[in-house]
Amino acid sequence: MKFKLRPSIKRGLEGLFMLIFIFFLNTSNEFKSKAFDFDSFNKEVGFVALAVKSEEKKPKPVEKNVVIKKKEEVTTKSYETNSKVSVPNDGLIHGSLTGYAADCPLCGGHLACTNYNVYKNGVVTFPDATYGSVRIVASSRNLPCGSIIAINSSLTAEPMVAIVLDRGVRGNNLDLLVATEAEAYRNIGRKSVSYSVLRSGW
Repeated sequence: MKFKLRPSIKRGLEGLFMLIFIFFLNTSNEFKSKAFDFDSFNKEVGFVALAVKSEEKKPKPVEKNVVIKKKEEVTTKSYETNSKVSVPNDGLIHGSLTGYAADCPLCGGHLACTNYNVYKNGVVTFPDATYGSVRIVASSRNLPCGSIIAINSSLTAEPMVAIVLDRGVRGNNLDLLVATEAEAYRNIGRKSVSYSVLRSGW
């Protein structure tokens, strides 16, 4: 036995199915439009990450403490010697006194009368067996190597005792060995002096 629907009920059911189908289509399109867009999300996240990174405060550079050292000024040196000797007033020799250092441009550091390297050892005095610690001077060949002289100058109140251990000057002039060229220029320059010979040669 076949079941037959009335035409009016059949039309009603067809209309209902049509409405359900249309609703399903609308719902499906709306779902698709609201579906998760991975590409858009990645772009948005990337932009946000860049914005956050740009807003991050960069670490401040570490400030270095710069210590400016002042140039050491060359002060007047003491040219007094340990020896106290009697200096004769007669037989004075007059000349000029200049200063030089072992690091001068044309100096090799070795004394002409000995092989002693004053530049390497950084000394300006010589331990004489008779006169004790005396200053070192260069002279002409008028004074033999090892000569001991007593120099009268404005550098010291008492005569400065020195030994001739170097060459390089002319006549009666003397060149006093000092620690640096700056000291030679500033403290000595060129001075008129007189000196007595206490010992001629070794």
